[in-house]
Amino acid sequence: MERAITPIHLEGGRSRYEGRIELFHNGAWGTVCGHQFDEKDARVVCRMLGKENLHPIIYKSAYFGKGNGSILLDNIDCFGHESDLSLCTNGGWGMTKCQHGDDVGINCDIMVRLTNGTTVSEGRVEINHGGYWGTICSDNFTVQNAMVICKMLGYKNIIPEFYPVSKFGQGLGDIWMSNVSCSGSEIDITRCRFKDWGHTGCQHDKDVGISCATQIRLSNGKSPSEGRVEVYHNGTWGSICDDMFDISDAQVVCRTLGLSTSYPTVYKKSPFGSRNIPILMDDLECRGDETDIAACHFRGWGISNCDYTEAVAITCRDYFQIHMIYICFKHTKDLDVRLSKSSQSQSGSVEVNHNGVWSPICSDGFGSEESGVVCRMLGYHTGVTNYLSKSYDRNSSFPAMYNMRCLGTETDVHDCQYERQSTGNCSGIVNVNCGKCL
Repeated sequence: MERAITPIHLEGGRSRYEGRIELFHNGAWGTVCGHQFDEKDARVVCRMLGKENLHPIIYKSAYFGKGNGSILLDNIDCFGHESDLSLCTNGGWGMTKCQHGDDVGINCDIMVRLTNGTTVSEGRVEINHGGYWGTICSDNFTVQNAMVICKMLGYKNIIPEFYPVSKFGQGLGDIWMSNVSCSGSEIDITRCRFKDWGHTGCQHDKDVGISCATQIRLSNGKSPSEGRVEVYHNGTWGSICDDMFDISDAQVVCRTLGLSTSYPTVYKKSPFGSRNIPILMDDLECRGDETDIAACHFRGWGISNCDYTEAVAITCRDYFQIHMIYICFKHTKDLDVRLSKSSQSQSGSVEVNHNGVWSPICSDGFGSEESGVVCRMLGYHTGVTNYLSKSYDRNSSFPAMYNMRCLGTETDVHDCQYERQSTGNCSGIVNVNCGKCL
């Protein structure tokens, strides 16, 4: 594996493994934009810092303060195995419309975790001390303490719930902390007042648990990643009305459930049936980056003009799927893109028409966003779009497009960024499977 070649450090955090990402390029330090920055990108940053972490915490919107100088990288898209951010697909050095309010930060050295919950946002609190994980006693535990823990895990501007009597089961080993007293403004639970490490006098039946986000679940689906959306509030499970519900709202639901936020499917007429329970949220309007659905704008708990037959449902994707959601177009003739097997086939090598000649697309840099644009042009609507690299026959025509980079929202591959080369190295050509057309 190549070693890191771009100087990097984190600013504004409590250690060298936490803070605002800053890179050194062309003689100056600059920041990284948080738009589209995800866990795979964060893994690469942690690797550059010498701290491998499969699940680093990402802090967007200048959580560690606004940086100075240029914003050096934007639209980063890593596979997660790279040794340097500059080796990932990106928009180019200094090519961004972001402001410093979009500066992204990370934490590669998380010392607190939630275990045994039904979603990633809840569970028994465990803290690492001296290399060993232990629990926290619920004696005198407050919502302010829970707020600090949730902030450590990347949840902001929320009012968490806490459970003092082993709701998420009893832990093992040490009970590290008790009588914790935080104001709520701290960035680390260890900066709050508490008894000395390990001197608690508690048993594990007092292991504290917390929930950092509104409890949410998908009901009646064939898998945990699909179903009718239900939320828990004030002791009651209820549905969300489908009025105004869109992909941004679905992204928040998927994030809460620990699933991919990329291109969820929204069903206004639920294929998962209906259930006669209250409609708890209506006219939901999320930006898409919230960590709690209650942080989105909506009418208010229980205020709705919908009935239970208007409950919204969604499908999220897990991180092992390559996925795209599209509108199916019925007319696919006279296009400048085709799949080489046949005009009716849903899979094949992608070819584009350039100056009257059909030529393949080089697979270098090609990913899920790019495959989605191709399939949308061909009229496919699918939850899973597979793509792979096929060996390149150098005796055939040269690829028409190299190093393609799409946002995923384009309606034509020619609207994406790409390079044209009459000759050049190419590791393979693109082959896609677009699934089924509606």
